[in-house]
Amino acid sequence: MNTPTGPTTVGIDFDDTLWHTTPHFERGRTILAGLFEQAGAGDETADMVAAIEERRIRVYGYGYASFVLAAIEALLTTEASEHRLAEIEPLFAWARETTEAPVELLPGVEETLPLLAARHRLIGITRGSIPTQIDLFLRSGLGEHFGEVEVLGRKTVGRYESIMRRHRIDADRFVMVGDSLAADIEPALIAGASAIHIPYRGGWDEEQDRAAGAGSVIAASDRWDRVGSFSELPGAIDRLMERPS
Repeated sequence: MNTPTGPTTVGIDFDDTLWHTTPHFERGRTILAGLFEQAGAGDETADMVAAIEERRIRVYGYGYASFVLAAIEALLTTEASEHRLAEIEPLFAWARETTEAPVELLPGVEETLPLLAARHRLIGITRGSIPTQIDLFLRSGLGEHFGEVEVLGRKTVGRYESIMRRHRIDADRFVMVGDSLAADIEPALIAGASAIHIPYRGGWDEEQDRAAGAGSVIAASDRWDRVGSFSELPGAIDRLMERPS
């Protein structure tokens, strides 16, 4: 049994892995729920927004623009369509405030990234709209630690294979890091890489991951690990790379 040798490339997700994103969307959904309540809409609106947002993501990418457009489209299906545009101004205000908010790094990121960059080649691999993600990346102050950044509409097996091929990365020396089993872990494993799951806020919703389509491949693989914080990454990467192949 041989242990892979050579430099390790580490792909790192952005949203909810390097910095907080979920709290912004939680606030946006609270604002939207209030607007639906004013319009007298029922409880089915959350599923409606999710379905519309999924369609918007295909065009605009994952992020604030898709959410706002989906929210407005959903509102127009209710009695809110008879209201003045000014009454949905809270959504536009939320979008403006969110895009201008300081980038709040997650615990351990600022201290751990320099250690990782000194030992590995780092590539940022995130999904979303290119302008939004690049703006967050530049304002985060983390740019000096990354050699490349890939902003994807979706994270699929083919996209990971393409990244490894274009950047001349051997799959057995590539580790993907992120908070989503369905987007960051399972497709990377299928592409032949290793992976490390860092659940956002240290929690893990197994049912949500199953609903997102992650499961069987992860359960059968020994090429991934789960840690509770970003600061645990160096040790986790070493353990994965030292395993027999």
